[in-house]
Amino acid sequence: MEAEFFVADWRVNPGSGQLSREGRDVHLSPRVMDVLCYLANRQGTVVPRQRLLEHLWPDVVVSDDVLTQSISELRAVFGDNRAAPTFIRTIPKRGYMLVAEVSMTHSGGTVPMRSRLAAIGFAFVVAALAGMLLTNSFYGDAADSSETRIAVLPFRTLTGDADSFSAGLSTDINQLLANEPGFRVVVVSPALVLSSNGAFDFRAIAERTDLVLEGSVRVVGERIRITVQLIEIATGFQRWSQSYDRLTGDMLGTQLELSAIIVSGLTMSVRGIPLTVAKS
Repeated sequence: MEAEFFVADWRVNPGSGQLSREGRDVHLSPRVMDVLCYLANRQGTVVPRQRLLEHLWPDVVVSDDVLTQSISELRAVFGDNRAAPTFIRTIPKRGYMLVAEVSMTHSGGTVPMRSRLAAIGFAFVVAALAGMLLTNSFYGDAADSSETRIAVLPFRTLTGDADSFSAGLSTDINQLLANEPGFRVVVVSPALVLSSNGAFDFRAIAERTDLVLEGSVRVVGERIRITVQLIEIATGFQRWSQSYDRLTGDMLGTQLELSAIIVSGLTMSVRGIPLTVAKS
């Protein structure tokens, strides 16, 4: 988001790094402006801390303190109250959400971004339909060829009592992926791909999806290991894989944390973005 926009009644100019309201101008550092623009592009959506770190600082290793400080600076500028936020809300164990209204500048005032996007989307749909009708290439079931179709299979519990954790983790990953631009989540019944020996057989869904994410969970004593792998249906090759070790104390917190980290690593791999080395 490089064009001017408004967050509530604050005018934001990403190019100059400046915020202004009622004659008051505030200059933000490039780092803090990048955080604000990233959240504004996803207004009303929870953005995981890990995703912010990996997107805004992809080539350097930074601590959570850098992001925390950036959020604190934004709250100070907006005069926001963390206990009762009207601009940036902290979602415990997950990340941040920009809750203030985001709108674009307009010659006659401001237009809420959702309304602007809806108008653009309507115009685009009309033009697209007209083009398809003229070329006689309208297929009702056709998917956007630029989208990557992905199926997330239920995570399997291999050892220990973690069935609810496994189910919750795969559900959270599904939900996060559904909000990722460029991805289409394919809903698959486990019975459709589960063979008689308990292994997954992807042939039944080969024509419906490009990638399959599967995972396993092992609990040994006070430790839990989660292993995931992304498989390319066309070749059967493993596209990406990772293992994560955690303690079993806060299972819900671990579930929320890892779902965001897994989706971040998966999407970066699919988009060809080099992964930074991070302790898992």
